[in-house]
Amino acid sequence: MEELAFAPSVEVGRSHLPSPISHPGLETLEHLTSLLGGRYLLERELGVGGMATVYLALDVKHDRHVAIKVLRPDVVRGRTVVLIDDVLTSGSTAEACARILRRAGAGWVELLSWARVVRPSQLMR
Repeated sequence: MEELAFAPSVEVGRSHLPSPISHPGLETLEHLTSLLGGRYLLERELGVGGMATVYLALDVKHDRHVAIKVLRPDVVRGRTVVLIDDVLTSGSTAEACARILRRAGAGWVELLSWARVVRPSQLMR
């Protein structure tokens, strides 16, 4: 099964959307949308950088527009990747991101979190 490495979605305002940018050799929108399993519908490309391409997408579950960043596979292949999260709760999102990055070829994935939510039973006494 083919997977994508993508950053968490962020809501974008409709009035500040840049014009589409074409980039030869990228996957088709239809192909990328199919890899996202129907959760997001990619509408168009917003921008291309040295490490990734950003797309405007519709978050089907929440009925809102989001930006999705798709990393180029050669960017992570064999490298150490550091995921940064503000608050770690269950760890499931970080684990899913790490799993996708490892499948994309990352050599090692580290997590840096500013805070961690714990249950009272986990507190030191």
